[in-house]
Amino acid sequence: QPLGRVGPLDATPPPAMNDAGHPGAWWIWSLLVASAALRTTNVIVLALVIAVSTQVVVARSDPGSPWSRTQRYVLSFAVVIGVLRLGLVAAFAPRTPGTVLLTLPTLDLPTWMAGVTVGGPVTTGAMLTGIVESMRLIALLAAFTVPPSLVSPHRTVRALPDGVAELGVITTVALTVTPAAAEHVRRLAETRRLRGRPHRGLRGLKGSITAVLEGSFDHSLTLAASMDARGYGGRRPGEDPGTRRTAAALLIAAVVVASLGAFVLLNPGGSRLIGVGAMALGALFVTLALRGASTRSTRTRYRRMPWTRSDWILVAGGIAVLLGGIAQSRLDGVALLPSTNPPEMPQLPIVTMVALAIAYGCAVFSGGAAKLEPAVTP
Repeated sequence: QPLGRVGPLDATPPPAMNDAGHPGAWWIWSLLVASAALRTTNVIVLALVIAVSTQVVVARSDPGSPWSRTQRYVLSFAVVIGVLRLGLVAAFAPRTPGTVLLTLPTLDLPTWMAGVTVGGPVTTGAMLTGIVESMRLIALLAAFTVPPSLVSPHRTVRALPDGVAELGVITTVALTVTPAAAEHVRRLAETRRLRGRPHRGLRGLKGSITAVLEGSFDHSLTLAASMDARGYGGRRPGEDPGTRRTAAALLIAAVVVASLGAFVLLNPGGSRLIGVGAMALGALFVTLALRGASTRSTRTRYRRMPWTRSDWILVAGGIAVLLGGIAQSRLDGVALLPSTNPPEMPQLPIVTMVALAIAYGCAVFSGGAAKLEPAVTP
């Protein structure tokens, strides 16, 4: 092609971008799957949530993207936290009745720390409770790390409504810390290996942790500065401060009211009417805030990300988990909340297991997102 002549732009995105799906659909799916872990102490359900979330990332992620390793690193950190939590439970947890597994040396504390015990007998009830809570933490992190592992954080902030664009910048910068750190770990390990230096274990970690942290934070700060220069953050020229404050207040009120409604709705003893009403009121506040904020937006979009049939299938899989959990609690709520003291053998919650299988099928076989709108050819 002759120099100086501009040919047609290739508007076909890479295959990984087409297969990722809409960021909003993935976040809805992950939130609804995480609700299954919040409603239960059954280790079978928690293990299924972890398995479904990790296998979806394995099946749908692009191995060449740096953010595809987000879940792996977060879950590795969560496992370490879970093991440390079990150690703290064994050392400091209140002594509950049950079979004594081992007896730790006790430590006498002053009178002003009455009620706190250090050491003593470690029972099955305390350890089973710690195991269940650790598995719940891992299950929640596994579900919430599915969208960052599959969708680029840059696409996530592009898909956000104009009213929360500044919040999206903050979230994007926070989400890019872990992928950037993972990429720096890989590059430094390869560099140290080629130079004949230790690149595995504690010796390799000691020689690269400072460079990894510095590089990941510099990458996030550079991203924040570039997005701010492109109009994603800060005040806009001619913007009314009153409208800005009103939209921010409505968004804060919406988050508070919707969180309270979700807590009441997910609590087994909570009122369904109050929970649904609070969440509906929060949705109304969100709609009003986004509508008011969008009128003052000056952002333009080069390529749109439409909501497609594949995204609806993905959301339907998440809704199946929510409805399955509600149906399971109505039909056989005991299966979701087995006792840890005295320990009980967990039952098979069939409805919840089927719902998680449906969510997995919808996530893996939904077919990905539609192609982006083609660019305009000059």
